[in-house]
Amino acid sequence: MEQKIRVGVIGAGRQAQSFLKLYSEHPKVELTAVCDVSEERLTASAERWGVKHRFNDLSICECGDVDMISVHTPDHLHAESFIRALEGGKHVFVGFWKRSRQEKPQPSADPMKREKPRGERIPMVMQGNIPVIPTPFLQGKIEYAGFDRLFERTADYLEGYVVCGSTGEAPALTSAERKEIVRYIAARLPAEKHIVVGLGHTCLEEAIKIGRSAAEHGVKAALVPSPYYFPNSLDMVIDYIGKVAEGTGLDIVFYDNPVTTGTRFTAEDLLTLAKAVPGIKAIKMTDHSFAKIRVLKSKTGLVVFGGDDIICYRSFVAGVDGSMIIAPIIHPEAFRDCWRAFREGKAELSFRLYSEKLLPFISMFGPGDEIPTTKALFHHLGVFSSAETRSPLLTADSDRVREVLLGYGQIMKSGTSDG
Repeated sequence: MEQKIRVGVIGAGRQAQSFLKLYSEHPKVELTAVCDVSEERLTASAERWGVKHRFNDLSICECGDVDMISVHTPDHLHAESFIRALEGGKHVFVGFWKRSRQEKPQPSADPMKREKPRGERIPMVMQGNIPVIPTPFLQGKIEYAGFDRLFERTADYLEGYVVCGSTGEAPALTSAERKEIVRYIAARLPAEKHIVVGLGHTCLEEAIKIGRSAAEHGVKAALVPSPYYFPNSLDMVIDYIGKVAEGTGLDIVFYDNPVTTGTRFTAEDLLTLAKAVPGIKAIKMTDHSFAKIRVLKSKTGLVVFGGDDIICYRSFVAGVDGSMIIAPIIHPEAFRDCWRAFREGKAELSFRLYSEKLLPFISMFGPGDEIPTTKALFHHLGVFSSAETRSPLLTADSDRVREVLLGYGQIMKSGTSDG
């Protein structure tokens, strides 16, 4: 009998699943081992594909029941796995993330020092699910690998991401960190994914510098709220947003968020603002006035995004063109399916998906402390290496973590494949 090649797979995320399936079904291959830092993904994959050996570190490379290592982790983690596998006497296959045609990988494993020319992002109407994402920290520093794991988990189901917004703790980041995060993410994501840079700031000059840096790396749009702290008038906001648009050259998604900015706008105010600042192409609505959404959609060509998880489905009904909230990165497949069904006129199916696969979690993780609770969940799932926040934010306490996990666990019981 011909001896089968015994394969061990490093990585159990979405990219790895097709290879796990291939190896488990190939007549000349025996899938003998799998490795992942997430215990949940590791257990699920091992049980799904009937894998005998499970590892949560690179000791898989010394496993005696493995002839070949197949690596399916974010690109910047490949080098260590590749070297350990060779040192363990294994054959090695490495799978790469899909890149845009304009990109060429650079020979540096340090994400803080990689310099990669960025091709032009494909012009297209920006709509759909472009969630706001938290910034992962590890011992006080940016954990770039956390971004990679987040993208691996979600990118197949989303139109893009908002980076360095309020959910990304932008007010607690230095300008240099904000620029570097955008540069890193722009170099990682395929060109067809929208990247929206958060430019919330009280200093116009710094906001423009961050926006220009983002534009240099191919970013096309910025999410800009009214300057917080100041008692803004409409004329003040027109002046500020207009100068940001002119100074950066970016398309502006105006962030209508009365709670954090202390500035309230009527529908007529927004119409006046959009007319005065032609660079405004979209509005993110956190205000719970659904009538404003309807007015904007009936009287302008602006794209309107829902901006609050707790009312996301009512925003669907009011006529939004997509969502800039957190839920799509928690349950990306379920959220996509719910949104797609709604847009296709399948209201009953859409609302059933929302009620069963989204609402239990949405009702438990906010509002008010969405950032620390999301980070706690991602730490639990192995997406982030820690649940750290930066002062003045505090990490979620044990009671809130239990509540969030209760909501997430209910979703998993309903049969969604996210995780």
